[in-house]
Amino acid sequence: MKNIEHTSLWASLAMYAACLFFPAFYIGITHEPQDSLSLLLMGWVGLLEGHFSWFANLCYLVAILNYRRPDVSAGVGFMALFIALTFLFHDDIMVSAAPAYKKIVGYGYGYFLWVTAIGLFSIAQLMKALPRNSPPEGLFARSFFCAGWLGVCIGLFIYHFYLREGSTYSLEQERSRVFSESCENAKYAIFMRDEKADSIFFDPDRGVEITQWEDGTWHVGFVGRQGAGKLNSGMIRYYEKAERNNSKTARYRRFYPNHEGTEVDAIQSSHSVVTKTRDLAESLNIYAAHIVIRNLESSQVVAETRYVLDKTNGRFCNGVDGGKEFSTSRFVTDALNLQRDHPSIQDWPEAGSEHSVNEGNFGR
Repeated sequence: MKNIEHTSLWASLAMYAACLFFPAFYIGITHEPQDSLSLLLMGWVGLLEGHFSWFANLCYLVAILNYRRPDVSAGVGFMALFIALTFLFHDDIMVSAAPAYKKIVGYGYGYFLWVTAIGLFSIAQLMKALPRNSPPEGLFARSFFCAGWLGVCIGLFIYHFYLREGSTYSLEQERSRVFSESCENAKYAIFMRDEKADSIFFDPDRGVEITQWEDGTWHVGFVGRQGAGKLNSGMIRYYEKAERNNSKTARYRRFYPNHEGTEVDAIQSSHSVVTKTRDLAESLNIYAAHIVIRNLESSQVVAETRYVLDKTNGRFCNGVDGGKEFSTSRFVTDALNLQRDHPSIQDWPEAGSEHSVNEGNFGR
């Protein structure tokens, strides 16, 4: 009998330690993993929102310290198990002090190992606390209950994590499939290096900056009005973009230095930069885009790139081996040989003044 007692104790402690290395649960539409160790250190804050499950750790500790008093440790252990299971009755959890909440969408290895560890120890202590001749009698009979608990926990975890519709595993499989498919089509190509643009039509007038930080995580930042940046730095004479918000009649808007924009009906830019993002399910947390730079006079494609970023797993692919970053602005600048060949915002007669700069004497 002592063999099973010692085995259950060490098995329980091993499972508890192992649970700290796995996500406890997942939140939000993208199934964001929540670190078990961080929850152990800060989970007591959940008391403010009616989450009591963290206190199962304290009860478990008391049960372990009373290991040689099975009648006490069994009772405290089952109390810990009950408190741990109350987490299953919560639909959402607070994620910031705003307060902001996110829906709990799945449970990970961490949570199941945690619950299994507490339950295994509690059942073993209960078996130990029973009178020697009371049923279930014998080492095999009493071991059956411990093994049964393990079997129930494993079965529930396999169903929840792997088999049910919308499971975390199925989402990750779909995410990997989409990323791999997109990565196969990724490219970064500049076909005509001798191009020189003096005006650009941007559709949309927005770029991205994708970088990998020192900790290995990937981040994507959206940069609005990339045309303004190139105009103000003197790389182009003017830029144009589709008119979607300010006018019901004009189709486009043209920008010169220090101008808010002039409504026009036709594009006159020498080149175009058209970005099309791939319409993917928000739950995949994947950003993918296709950028085509074209000479509008000859209709020839000057440069093209397709890239994909898996923001959940920190994977990026743009067809360049070892590529660690991507910038729409740098791609356009490189493809069109843009340099400061035109007057820029820094050339205004009086910096910060409200001089009227017209198309005739400044923009050309």
